[in-house]
Amino acid sequence: MSCINALLGISSVRSASKLLMFHLSLTMSEKRRFIYVAVIMTVLVLATGTVAITGLYSTALFDSRARLTETAQSQARLIEAMARHDSVYEKDTPGGPEKATLSQIMNANERLKGFGETGEYSYMLD
Repeated sequence: MSCINALLGISSVRSASKLLMFHLSLTMSEKRRFIYVAVIMTVLVLATGTVAITGLYSTALFDSRARLTETAQSQARLIEAMARHDSVYEKDTPGGPEKATLSQIMNANERLKGFGETGEYSYMLD
């Protein structure tokens, strides 16, 4: 009986024996009904958890996508501003203002930790 007490977390032997007697006194239809209720509750809990986790995941994904889009657009506007500045003030640079802008971008990205192993740059020029 002490194993049952330990498994069920019951402190007294009398409580454990009452629980055991209750379980043995159930008829087959009552046991079946109890099993059905337990299965239905399990399915409902799993469905609710799945809906909650899916909703939280999609919200986090949407927020991350918006934040990354905003960061990319900000970086693009910054590079455009650098290019405009270089087109006005860096006309005498060997290779022209485009080379001056690209060399500044490459220099900044080389200093980033974890930039990448290939060193490949992709830019869209108008």
